[in-house]
Order: sequence, then structure tokens, then C-alpha cells
Amino acid sequence: MTPKKNILIYIIAILALATITAMQVNLVYKFERNNETAFNEKARLILARTTESLTKDTLLMRKDIVMDSTNLKTTIDSLINYYMNYYGFQSDYSFEVLEKETENSALESSSMYVSNSNNHIPCYEHSLSNNFKNNSLYLKIYFPSKKNIVFKDLILPIVCTVLLTLVILLVFIKTINALNKEKKIAEHTKDFLDNMVHEFKTPLSSISLASKLILKNAKIQSEPPVLENLKIILEENEKLKSQVDETLSITSFENGLYKVFKEEVDLHLIVENCIKLLKLQIESKQITINYNFNVNQFVIMADKLHLTNCIKNLLDNAIKYSDSGREIMIELGNEAKFIFITIKDNGVGIDKVYHQKVFDKYFRVPTGNIQNVKGFGIGLTYVKKIIDLHDGKILLESELNVGTTIKIYLPYE
Repeated sequence: MTPKKNILIYIIAILALATITAMQVNLVYKFERNNETAFNEKARLILARTTESLTKDTLLMRKDIVMDSTNLKTTIDSLINYYMNYYGFQSDYSFEVLEKETENSALESSSMYVSNSNNHIPCYEHSLSNNFKNNSLYLKIYFPSKKNIVFKDLILPIVCTVLLTLVILLVFIKTINALNKEKKIAEHTKDFLDNMVHEFKTPLSSISLASKLILKNAKIQSEPPVLENLKIILEENEKLKSQVDETLSITSFENGLYKVFKEEVDLHLIVENCIKLLKLQIESKQITINYNFNVNQFVIMADKLHLTNCIKNLLDNAIKYSDSGREIMIELGNEAKFIFITIKDNGVGIDKVYHQKVFDKYFRVPTGNIQNVKGFGIGLTYVKKIIDLHDGKILLESELNVGTTIKIYLPYE
């Protein structure tokens, strides 16, 4: 995974964490608003019921009596307590009766002194008017512990929000650490394999050179058994060299260090060359190759070396996974601005479960029928990367015990 992708993942994860935190804070805020609304509704209801009960007593609420009454305070206090208990409302409070014209205190509770300096204390007021024209009194109730009551029920949601955020943050950190560790292990493994494969190139080149020199020896030419064995050595050496080159190419593609070099190539000649390269395998398994070249224009812009490797890989797979005496069909055709190559065999086939995985690096179909077939599991991965670099596409159709058809589309330009 590239550094840019890592940064993008970190940014997305941080944004997701911030979003979850914001949602939790918003929920707590809404819960607080709901608590405050419920508090206000109960407080106003208690005040309304208290004033309703007071205004029914016309004698008690006469203005001249109120100003000198010592019983009114006790009556209001008892009514407030009654309705608070009735509605299940618990809070400290104080009250006063004021004149509307002057806003002078006509009566104050003894539990708390209330003055103009206490305007910051949450209060609720209601008129004490009972249809007497001269009665301009109203009742004011103060709840100094309103904030404590409202926030008391928020303790659990806040604690849960903090804990949830911390858990998510901890999981996020653990996940990032685990990913970094896995990334380092994967990088070390990849570097080891790349270095190991790269080290194969020198001995393979030496074997190839030595075999070719021996092959040119006149004495060897006169000994058919030795000559045949040398050809086998050269052929197997080329196979291994091809596997090494494919592995190194895949690494280069993944690191973005390799680009295809397009030139004019004749697809018909490439197919014929691949068949020649695989002649020994074809003859040893008595495979019949059938052609259907229904195309007028064979020349396309492509990387000759890698395209040859691709077609050779696909043909090699068709041969390896087919029983002796079977047929392989190779077809060339046109569709719109594309030329297509179809390689069809009637071999062991691939179960549909594995169709999406066959192009994954190092993946091999876990079927007992093909355990004797050798390979690294990188052939189709290499083919797909090459076709993608040519702006083409590759399609797979396969059925277990019926056969496999692979179709490659390549643009002419």
C-alpha cells in the first residue's frame, strides 16, 4: 500500500471518529434540551396550579390583605410543596409575590432571600389576578438548583459517550498498529522474495549460456541422447527464467516502476511463436491445436515481449490443465475497435467459487485434480496486469470438469 493511500485511510478514519464523537455530543445536547424542557413544563405546571388554587380564595388574595398577610406565605409554600410532590418534582426553591406596577416585593419566602441581584437564578412567574381590577400581583418562583437537576440525568450518557469514544479511539490505534506491523511483515517478505528471485537470474543465465556452448560442440551433435537432454535443459531453463521475469515484472508493476513499450506487432505471428515455444508440451500430451483467425487486421500497438508472455502463459495453462489427447481452440476476431484472442480448452475447469480469485497473486485453485500441476500462482496475475496496462480487458468463463475459456480484448491503438 502506497504512502498516499495510507494517509487517505488515516484521514478517513479520523473523520469517521470525529463524526461519531460529534454525533454522541449532539445526542447528549438533545438529551439535555429534553431534560430542560421537561423541567420547564413541570415548573410552569406547578406554578399554574399553585396560582389557580390561590386565586380561588378571593379573601386571601385581596391586595390590602396580601400586603400584611402572614398566612399567605405558609399557604403558597404548602401549595408548592403539594404540587411538587404530586408531579414528582424535587428541587430547592424560593418565591416572592410582586406588584406588577412597581415590581416591589410584597412577600418573600423565608427560605431564601430574593433580590434583584438574583436575576440569574432560573425563575418562573404567573399572575395572581382573580378579576379584581386593583389586583396587580404575580407570583415568582426561583429554582437555584435547576442546572444540577437537568445535568444530573446527563451523567450516565456523558460517561457512556466518553467511554465509547475512548474505546473507538483505542480500537482505531490498535488497528493502525496492527496494520503497520502487517505492512512491515509483508514488505520484508516481499523484499526477501524479490531478492531471492533476482538472485536466480545470474545462475539461470549461466546455465543457459553453458548449455548453448555445449550444444554447439560438434561431438555433442553426433550424440542424439545427449543432444536431446541439452534441449530439455535449455527448455526448462527458459521456463524458469520466464517465471523469474514475470515475478520481477509484477513487482515492478506494483511499485509503479514499469511501463509497457508499445510498438507495432503482428498478433498472428505472436500466437504462432507461442505455439512453437510450447511444441514439446503439446506433443508430449498429444494436444490438438485448432485455429480460427477471422480477422483482417492482425497488427496492433502492444509490448511484444509481455504480450508474447501473456499468450504463452494462457496456452501453457490450457495444456497443463487438459488431459492427453484433448483439443485447444485459438480464435482471433474483431469487436468494434478491439481485436480479441480466445483460448478455449476442455480440461478440468474451475469452480465458479474461484472465478474472482484466479487473478489474485499466488492464488491456486485448491482442487485435488490439479495438485500434480506445477506453478507459482502468478501467471494469471501477470497476464491481467499486462492486459490492464494495454487498456484491454480479460474475461473468464469456466465450468468444473467441462473446460475453460479465456478471452482477451486489446485495442488496435
